Amino acid sequence: RGGAKPVHAPASPTDPGLVLGMLYHGARCGPHATPVLYAGPAVQGTAQLPALAARCKGHAPGPKALAQVLSKGAVIGVVRGRQAVGTVMGRRTILALPNVAGKQQLHDSTGARWYYQPRVLIPHEVLAHYFNSTQPSPYMSFTLQLKPEHHHRFAGVASEGGRMLVQTITHSTEPWMHEVLHGLPVVPMLMAAPFQWSQREVRSAEEALQALRALPLLTHVLIEDFLFPKTASPCPV
Repeated sequence: RGGAKPVHAPASPTDPGLVLGMLYHGARCGPHATPVLYAGPAVQGTAQLPALAARCKGHAPGPKALAQVLSKGAVIGVVRGRQAVGTVMGRRTILALPNVAGKQQLHDSTGARWYYQPRVLIPHEVLAHYFNSTQPSPYMSFTLQLKPEHHHRFAGVASEGGRMLVQTITHSTEPWMHEVLHGLPVVPMLMAAPFQWSQREVRSAEEALQALRALPLLTHVLIEDFLFPKTASPCPV
């Protein structure tokens, strides 16, 4: 107070930054917190996307048409918008249907262990239809219990006892993903895993297309609004 220098606690600040941010917040000596859900860097190399799409059979399907592609069993790496902070999924993410085949494809694509907790995206307004909770989980913070009548649908996907690590999506926080989920014809839910290249999240259009070539089970990548399919002859980047 009274002459203290400005302090910025950034997104993903590690333990010292978290402590500093909490101290300032508790003392109420700074401005209100800045929303950081999607405060990471933007996708690199997007200026060439229209030319890449023309050369590599890409097109811009829109959220509902993308949901139809996913409903047919596609496994899609998504790279769009600013990167999410922490464990939040949706913008540097591999998506698949929440079934046994989708789980196996995600695990094989990412090298996840068999015992890893399944992560799912679901619109918050339908959460109580599938889970014994209405708890918002925008940061994928909670493992929720499926209702007994849905155990059979997610057998082999949910962990022992019918639990899943859940990220709730609302139209206000992520309208694009919210529309994708509601465009799915049966269950408005997708499994999610980090979309990584060289042991870190994909940063650019070039890395996304390299991953499409290198990961056998990945069928498409979505870069911003352009969907690129895997082809027999890899498209030069």
